[in-house]
Amino acid sequence: YEIWFCDWSSDVCSSDLFCSILGIFAFAIVLIFCTGARTVLAASAELILLHSGAPGSLYDVSTAEFSRRVNQKLPPPHRLTIIANQQLGDGLSLLDSVKNGRATLVLTSSAMVALSDSFGIFELPFLIRSRNQVRNIRPELLGRFLEPEAAKKGLHILGVWESGFRQLTNDVAPIVHPKDMAGLKIALPPANIWREKLLRAFGAEPVPMASRALFDALQTRIVDGQEAPLAEIAALRLTANQRHLALSDHLYSPAFLVTGAAQFEALPQAVREVIVSEALAMEGWIQARAASMESELLDTLDQRMELSHIDVEAFKSLSRPVYGEFVRAVPHGSKMVEILQSLAPPAASGPEPERLTLKPPR
Repeated sequence: YEIWFCDWSSDVCSSDLFCSILGIFAFAIVLIFCTGARTVLAASAELILLHSGAPGSLYDVSTAEFSRRVNQKLPPPHRLTIIANQQLGDGLSLLDSVKNGRATLVLTSSAMVALSDSFGIFELPFLIRSRNQVRNIRPELLGRFLEPEAAKKGLHILGVWESGFRQLTNDVAPIVHPKDMAGLKIALPPANIWREKLLRAFGAEPVPMASRALFDALQTRIVDGQEAPLAEIAALRLTANQRHLALSDHLYSPAFLVTGAAQFEALPQAVREVIVSEALAMEGWIQARAASMESELLDTLDQRMELSHIDVEAFKSLSRPVYGEFVRAVPHGSKMVEILQSLAPPAASGPEPERLTLKPPR
């Protein structure tokens, strides 16, 4: 965008003072016009996708690929720009940015739980044991229960991507049995009451905090550990102050590509079609990339941390009250649990191949 400046030094003006005043007035008019034009153009042509992932995280990799695909197909002058900022956090402020027009899209996970308790279905431990379950949640779970909750808040879910299977880390001792978690201060995203309930059921002391504060909190021993997918553990360089990695798979966290419903409908149809089709097409790509990253990162983390496997059945038994509370407190909670359980592979078939990348500890 350009602002054109006029030459007011000609002899058309008979007074220096008059010239100055006229020049300032004209400049102000041009500036207001150009700024307004830029705002209009930006609103119609510049699409912004906001997320809080660290460089090298799955969010970072996923949005980069999505941007590449979308920008190949968007009609000019539209273009998608990715803005990643860990200072944004993963809370409701991210969702506010698409409701008030500061961004076109956001990629978020935990914020959805703060939006509605229905998204707490993904905070029930060991309910999702394979990515195959998540591949099949449309339309039963998403269409019937989750999309309507987002719509109540003026939001629209365009894609179910991935944050990943969550693992436990700490700098005190290996975690195998629930007694190993007793009293551990474990960091977790803010405003996630269901994960707080889960960690308390496991015997830990949950400490809500923004991801941007996590590294310092671990370094200064404000907290003993945290829980996150392998890609996030590596991207945040948590090996610098976490010695123990428990391969727990206690939760699977999807990531949701979200837009403001009214704002999205205001975009040209051709733009909407590109975004919708590519957001859906990315789901399979992201799950495959996540499984590949998991395998690669495990080899790396195995060299820097002490790995352990948890006693899944013991932890499952402690989590039953959380299931009971969810079913009682959340409308259709029982039905949502039933849907996800029905999508799980038979127990006799064992874990899907990608979960076998979590090899036995040394």
